[in-house]
Amino acid sequence: MKKQTLILTGLMLCGSFVFAQQQYQIPVSEQHERMQTGQYEPTWQSLKTHQTPEWFRDAKFGIWAHWGPQCVEGSGDWMARSLYIEGSNEYKFHVKNYGHHSEFGFKDILPLFKAEKAIKLNAQGFNDGQYSNMDYRDIRFNQTKKHLYVTAMGWPEDGKLVIKSLAKGNKDFRKSISTVYLLGYGKVKAHQTAEGLCVALPQPCNQIAPVLKIAK
Repeated sequence: MKKQTLILTGLMLCGSFVFAQQQYQIPVSEQHERMQTGQYEPTWQSLKTHQTPEWFRDAKFGIWAHWGPQCVEGSGDWMARSLYIEGSNEYKFHVKNYGHHSEFGFKDILPLFKAEKAIKLNAQGFNDGQYSNMDYRDIRFNQTKKHLYVTAMGWPEDGKLVIKSLAKGNKDFRKSISTVYLLGYGKVKAHQTAEGLCVALPQPCNQIAPVLKIAK
């Protein structure tokens, strides 16, 4: 009898919960309140009218980079978690190259991260430490396992950007560069000389610093 009473009580509570949900469910609709409208319409033409605010153009520049033991396998920032998810690509890669996790896990990956293959490139410009009025001659580098990213702090008026650290014959970057991409635009023309990597940039797309992606 007590068991039946508990079951009946549980069913009544569940029914009350479902009823309450039905009674107080708020449908998504503009019938009673119109959605607020802003300056832009949901079209590319409208979004192109956006002007970069002055505070953003004058803001200090910084790069966030996640460079750690996950670069040993090169399978992404979530490698330490994903390699323990059976059936995932990270799991399969780890088992194939390092063995089963019971014998060789993430803690064993840690001492393998030595960054011995890091490209030793010198930053270019930055006005001798004066962080103001930076232009296309001020350049910084960032890298992943497969790509080198080059950020110039401005667009050259003639569209010609010279990256001195990537000059032909540079002992710190011996690979020849065949393909250069401008993020947000696509492939751009580039060639290496003794002076540096010469890149032909398009007309400025916006006021944001151009970033180049180069395969290593």
